[in-house]
Amino acid sequence: MLTEMCTVGLYTSNMTILVTGGTGFVGGALVQHLLKDHRSIRVLARTPEKAHPLKALGVEVVKGDVLDAASVKSAMRGVDVLYHVAAVYDMWMPNKSDIIRIAVEGTKNVLQAALDAGVKRVVYTSSYNTIGEAPGTVGTEETVHRGYHYAVYEQAKVESERVALSFVQKGLPVVIVNPGNVYGPGDFKPTGQLLLQILKGQLPGVVDGTYNYVYIDDVARGHILAAEKGQVGERYLLSGPAMRVKDYMNLGRKLMGMGPVMELPYHLTLGLGYLLEGLSKITRRPPWVPVDMVRISRHGIHTDGSKAVRELGLEYTPVEVGLPRTLEWYHRQGILKKAPLQRVDL
Repeated sequence: MLTEMCTVGLYTSNMTILVTGGTGFVGGALVQHLLKDHRSIRVLARTPEKAHPLKALGVEVVKGDVLDAASVKSAMRGVDVLYHVAAVYDMWMPNKSDIIRIAVEGTKNVLQAALDAGVKRVVYTSSYNTIGEAPGTVGTEETVHRGYHYAVYEQAKVESERVALSFVQKGLPVVIVNPGNVYGPGDFKPTGQLLLQILKGQLPGVVDGTYNYVYIDDVARGHILAAEKGQVGERYLLSGPAMRVKDYMNLGRKLMGMGPVMELPYHLTLGLGYLLEGLSKITRRPPWVPVDMVRISRHGIHTDGSKAVRELGLEYTPVEVGLPRTLEWYHRQGILKKAPLQRVDL
């Protein structure tokens, strides 16, 4: 029944929770929030060495890969609640089809193992890229996808989400969350990478478009609320406030005592992206300006995340609060040499 309410409620002390992608940005923050309630947590990690900080906090670390069905099956034994967060969040790979293959095959392996193990609740981390709103419109959980993709990453998440929904039909109690552009302390992936490039003067400007920026703690809380209160088979946008890219970057630059950023012409930037990707095929190193990122930047992604507020009780952190924390963290990590003008506690 697609509208079945989650019955997990408050977690009991003897429940076992498995998090895939627990060493990543979103997964790591989720684990930290889960630990606040002293739950029994297990993390599936390709490289257990990366999970040493979590292990020191009492997290059980299991070596495995979502593409290795046997290791996933082993990690799933005795699990009550699963958060499938692991994903490839890249706008470029030497073989772009790998982005889709890893996402789809990994999701199939994890959810099949969960079904076989009788897991009581699954939260699948999708993306607001899957909403697919038409240009100039605001997307919701009910939006019909426009039917074409601006990036391979978007296509990968759309196909993976379909896999997740297919397992609902098989009886697996899956709730889907669709985070927006996640930012905050610990972010090195496309959202944080672009901000750092702008703040360090490595990029002269941005292709402007509207995005929803959501603070990392809100995303972690949204996952937990989805497990506790979400409805099986439903999607919940965790998308935060909408902002123009230029306004977001200018806020960051203002906090660092810098002037406004330039708005780059789309076609010129797209051409640069193709040139850099051509060089990347030779160097095998990611381009500074991936073509897919330029395409998405022009279209933007504008969604309404109010369903999570109404039904889950999620509250969003204003960017004016979250971004200073992010810059403070970058400075303390030595990533930004200069301290932001607005100092905050972390």
